[in-house]
Amino acid sequence: KSFINNPAILAYSFKITTEGRNLYREKEYARAFDKFHEAAALGYPDAMFYTGVCYTNGEGVEQSSEKAFRMFRAAANGKNIPAMHNLANCYMQGIGTLKNDAQALRWYTAAADSGFVRSMSVLAKSYEDGILSEKSPEKAIEWYKRAAEKEEPYAMYKVARMHEHNDSVEGKKKKELRESETIKLYTRAAELRNVQAQMKLAEFYGNGRYVKKDKKKRFEWLQHAAGNGLMEAQELVAECYEKGRGAEHNDKKAYQWYKRAAAQGSEYGKIKAKEFEL
Repeated sequence: KSFINNPAILAYSFKITTEGRNLYREKEYARAFDKFHEAAALGYPDAMFYTGVCYTNGEGVEQSSEKAFRMFRAAANGKNIPAMHNLANCYMQGIGTLKNDAQALRWYTAAADSGFVRSMSVLAKSYEDGILSEKSPEKAIEWYKRAAEKEEPYAMYKVARMHEHNDSVEGKKKKELRESETIKLYTRAAELRNVQAQMKLAEFYGNGRYVKKDKKKRFEWLQHAAGNGLMEAQELVAECYEKGRGAEHNDKKAYQWYKRAAAQGSEYGKIKAKEFEL
């Protein structure tokens, strides 16, 4: 729903907002802001959202959290879904307005109900930890599942953990289905660079749970997690190279990975790197 009832003004607002988006992508922020601001003044919700983004980041205009908040609020009331999420962020963190958990919950829910995945994830975490309201494991599971259906990596990891630790499932077929769904979700989340899921797959290929033991696949998933910056994985990749587990023995690469882990504060990495330097 737009605030604009005149078809000609609506078409013009759409046109200049599109021009503004193209300019924004080219980093012509001042010219983009002028386009967004003009369409926003005509009552076009999408332009209000982009104007709010410019105010948030100080792109093409002086940074102003208060003006950004007002733009996001107007755009959200005009049914712009990303603006609903950003407005909820403002209320949750007290950016440009006073903190208001009830309003944050309201707008995250509105965005999530409209299919906005990031809002689904925030709601799931909120209900899990009691951030914006009282804890509700049932609602947390509901929102994690809805986000997982849209392939949000962390949500898929969380739902996979629920399957993994669900010991109440009875019957061979149901158990096999649960295990199949567990490995499927972990694998997809890992493919989308979720490091927790990558470490889970490495664990499974190491101990043979759900899948056949495979040292090379264990090493491959450790490599992915290490490359994504997980210190624990960097230590384990270094060990694989040092001891030839799933990878060819390579002291040079072992040393490099121990050094990377050490740079993140790993005491074990520091000790091992010094051993290679002796």
